[in-house]
Amino acid sequence: MTPRSIDALLESLEATTGLDSKAILKMLERDYQPCHLAKRTSTVGSCGFSRAFLLHDYVVVPDALERARLLRSGGVNSRKQVVLEREPRWTMTSAAAQATHDETRFRVDEPGRVELDVTTASNAFLVLADSYYPGWKLGVDGMPAEILAADGFVRAVAVTAGSHRICFNYVRGHSFWACA
Repeated sequence: MTPRSIDALLESLEATTGLDSKAILKMLERDYQPCHLAKRTSTVGSCGFSRAFLLHDYVVVPDALERARLLRSGGVNSRKQVVLEREPRWTMTSAAAQATHDETRFRVDEPGRVELDVTTASNAFLVLADSYYPGWKLGVDGMPAEILAADGFVRAVAVTAGSHRICFNYVRGHSFWACA
């Protein structure tokens, strides 16, 4: 990313979250520290958080300013719980049934396209620490799916137990393109 595009992203995040750029950068630094894994795979708990990770708990805060306040105050543990603006279309399983060996693996990581393989033993949210921005389309196992705004400014997708191919594509207009 160029300095100009980073500034534009920060301005967009400031407008949508109500946070200033210092608070956004502090949150990113605290919650989305990069993992350096040789094969671009990540397992929850292996080295903190990578750019893509699975969470099994969530809280819904519909109001953008309240979400920003909650995240800024540290009132939610971002390593265990994702903050959503509305209820997902399915329910989570009990805490006892949550997976301890979730896995995410990047297949493709290019500008305009991110493809991952995900395995989880129970319903979860795949959080991709890339900006939530109009124009991104999502396919789960080749079928259109909904991108959720997570923590006010990154992307998430609800996945059911099992193995899935997740494909994010940036598409101008209203067409949909899914990974095969």
